[in-house]
Amino acid sequence: MTDSAQSSVRILIVDDLPDNLLLLQMMLTASGYADLLTAESARDAFRHLGMEESGASDPQIDLILLDISMPEMDGIEACRLIKAVGRLRDLPVIMVTALAEDDFLVSAFDAGAMDYITKPVKKVELLARVGSALKLKKEIDRRKTQEEALKKSNAELRQALQEVKVLRGFIPICMSCKKIRDDT
Repeated sequence: MTDSAQSSVRILIVDDLPDNLLLLQMMLTASGYADLLTAESARDAFRHLGMEESGASDPQIDLILLDISMPEMDGIEACRLIKAVGRLRDLPVIMVTALAEDDFLVSAFDAGAMDYITKPVKKVELLARVGSALKLKKEIDRRKTQEEALKKSNAELRQALQEVKVLRGFIPICMSCKKIRDDT
């Protein structure tokens, strides 16, 4: 991903430990990701995502880096709640956690996470997984746009066909040769 593409990407980093937030911010900023938001809890992340009444007005976020071990609500439950919101369903979530047990990995993917990074975070791994997730999101967004354009074209074609059917009733057509009759 080019630096200009990276600078137009918005990433939300969610971790209850300020040092972890700072570390991820520094790694991403040094690699050209300039638009970074941080949250110290799931509730704070929900506000950034516009999921709460007092929250932001749905800023465009392209990726979430989400810690699993947080007080009040863990990252797995937060991921599950984020994925339950229709407009956020395709938003990629990468779990970033010190928990490497298989049960947590399975739970994270079951909740809708697309990837999993263990702490201590290696910069190369972080950047590779972030880049991969953003490429996938870009493709999903492109396909959604195409799907919407096709739906619109289909609706227009259905409308035109309906209009042709109506017009057919006004034009005298010969039943055997299918040509317009001149009844005058």
